[in-house]
Amino acid sequence: YPYWDSFLLDLMSLPEEKIIIQTRGHRSFGGGSRNNPYVQQNFVEYEIDIDPTSLATRIISVREQLAKEWLQDLDLVVEANERVLSSYLNNVKHARDSVRTNDDDDDDEGKDKKRKEEKEEEGPIDLLQERAIQQVMAFEKVRLDTLMESQESYNFMNGIGPRPSPLRKSSLDLLLLLTMQESIHRVLRNFKGMGEKKEVSFEWLRDFYIKRVSDLFDGFVKYGNADQFLEELLLTPPSMKHTNDGKIGLVDPHGVAEEIIRTRTEVACEWKDIMMEVPSEHMMFRKALFDKQMENWAMPSDTNKHNVPIQTEGIFE
Repeated sequence: YPYWDSFLLDLMSLPEEKIIIQTRGHRSFGGGSRNNPYVQQNFVEYEIDIDPTSLATRIISVREQLAKEWLQDLDLVVEANERVLSSYLNNVKHARDSVRTNDDDDDDEGKDKKRKEEKEEEGPIDLLQERAIQQVMAFEKVRLDTLMESQESYNFMNGIGPRPSPLRKSSLDLLLLLTMQESIHRVLRNFKGMGEKKEVSFEWLRDFYIKRVSDLFDGFVKYGNADQFLEELLLTPPSMKHTNDGKIGLVDPHGVAEEIIRTRTEVACEWKDIMMEVPSEHMMFRKALFDKQMENWAMPSDTNKHNVPIQTEGIFE
């Protein structure tokens, strides 16, 4: 469908239907086992009226509710986004200090002074210490329940905002995931557009993303996958990357993560503008819906209905 309302316009053009559902009913007591071929099956029919125009109206109402909800939730996305790097850097500093403190406690006073002097001269800590830090450092993830409670408490105290939808937690997590994926796509396009300057970073991020897209972004996913991607990215050490045309370059995953986080804030702000336009988008569409409903009401009830039989088994057993 080329536009957001193309599906709904097609739905409105469909005639009303009466669906007949045939399902296997309850067995009488002592009627034998479930799959007994000698027991006569008892089927029950149900008729359900389907009005496509009415369905379009309900879909529009849900879309508008989600838009109002996401208008506020996008502020939560920005809030959670801004916490990532500061929390990550604090955890790295704490982990480095803990490793060095434990090493210093194992030495006597003379060795301790000598090791401190060597560390000041050498600068970066050794590989074993770096691996120990990578096992514990990560940014502090904000629970979805905490984000929602803070927003709902604010709305209640100020008397603003709509009531949350029944699937508020899932829709918020989906919003976090979609903004993350859109940010990754934009960063990849930006890197590709910069040519040789970002060729190494582009190929590295593309490969890093492709390896995780099926597990973290596609299909049925668990809560917190957006944070999971960022965490894996931030915990990846710098490395050398060989491009397809034989070039070699240094990849800085931390710098890539910073670019994604910055872009994600831009995405959230742009999407807020889009959410604000949803009610005005619906005005013309609701007028078309109203005209279609008036047309259906003016027609005889049996002229625009079709019977469609559907058979199911075991639903109401």
